[in-house]
Amino acid sequence: MHPGETNGSWVVHSIIRFLLSTDSKAKELRERCIFKIVPMLNIDGVIIGNYRASFAGVDINRMFSAHANQKLNPESTLLKQLAKDQQGLEFYFDVHSHSNKKSIFMYGPHFPLHSEHYLKIRVLPKILA
Repeated sequence: MHPGETNGSWVVHSIIRFLLSTDSKAKELRERCIFKIVPMLNIDGVIIGNYRASFAGVDINRMFSAHANQKLNPESTLLKQLAKDQQGLEFYFDVHSHSNKKSIFMYGPHFPLHSEHYLKIRVLPKILA
C-alpha cells in the first residue's frame, strides 16, 4: 500500500515472478487458482509525493469501513467490491512491511475463534514465519 514498505513490495514482486515461472508448482497453482494481484493501492497518492495518504489526503488503511465514501476513497471501496464479487474467494492477503523494522506482516479476513476458517487463514503466515 505504501511506497516505503519496500520489503513488502519485494515479497509481492517475488510472488509474481514465481507464479509466472516455469516451476511445476507455479504451473499447478495457475491451473487451480485465480490470482488477482494489486501491487500498490496508493499509486495516485505516491505520484503527488504522499506516503500514507491517497490523492484525497486520507490514509487508505483507515478507509475500509462500511462508511467509506466511494468518491473520496475509490481505492478502498473498489478493492472491497472486487473481493465481494469473487465467488469462492478463499483467501486474500494484504502484504505490508514496516519502513524501519525487519520482516513483513500480513492481514487477512477476521474469523471468530471457533469458525472453521480461523486456523486455515493463519497457515500461510505461519509457514512464512
